[in-house]
Amino acid sequence: MSPRWTLLWSLLLLICVLGGLFLWAGTLDPNIQNHRYPDSADVAANPELYVGASVEVSGTVIETNPAIITVTSGTETQNLEITNVEKPISEGETVFVFGTLQDTNTIEANSVVSRTALAERYMLIVSFVAGLWVLARLIKDWEFGPDKSLLKPQLILKKSSGNDDA
Repeated sequence: MSPRWTLLWSLLLLICVLGGLFLWAGTLDPNIQNHRYPDSADVAANPELYVGASVEVSGTVIETNPAIITVTSGTETQNLEITNVEKPISEGETVFVFGTLQDTNTIEANSVVSRTALAERYMLIVSFVAGLWVLARLIKDWEFGPDKSLLKPQLILKKSSGNDDA
């Protein structure tokens, strides 16, 4: 069997194993609702249904003392007061809150993660530049094989002039 066929069979086997693992993982818990908490859309639409329940919401900080965020879901908008915030947050930041909905307008936070608009822009720009760098390296250092079916590293050949000392 040629090395090309060995590689193709190996890739086929790996793809089948990966597909089988995905199918197996999908059968582990048939009720996905067991691991889902009400989110911003649920709380903004019907907050009275989730009083006393654990929720995970995100929104923009509109006031810091007390901490109040605006939660939006489609056409529904609601302001929620966040209690038990341990780290300082500032107006305009996006916060992600996991906690217990005490009443229709108050969440007792277990965890609060904040992110500024500048941090989001920075994340997108750095990711874009890194993607371009990887693409440039791929184009520069790799090539398709003679039959155009396999990607392989380019051979870097140094042209020697007749008088190399090395």
